Amino acid sequence: MGEDDPVTSLDLGNAAAVLGNAAAVDLARAAALEVAPAAQVGEHVGVVADADPDSATHRFACTNTAYAGWHWSVTVVRVPGTETATVSEVVLLPGDG
Repeated sequence: MGEDDPVTSLDLGNAAAVLGNAAAVDLARAAALEVAPAAQVGEHVGVVADADPDSATHRFACTNTAYAGWHWSVTVVRVPGTETATVSEVVLLPGDG
């Protein structure tokens, strides 16, 4: 995936209702805001399914000009059979460029 390519939602299977919904986006953004100033966490640019069917990763643009092309990556998980997402990790990752 190129740096400027949009991230799109992939098939999250049965976990989609928990890991890909608006509440999960809000949870992921809140987690990013715990480690970065609000001015450095941009728009939600997508969610991708992880190899684990109960895990998905949300991406947010990094608006810090020192990190052009980078993104905040927030992985959310759920315990199988539950309807609640929780945050697994938050990292700042470089883009392809």
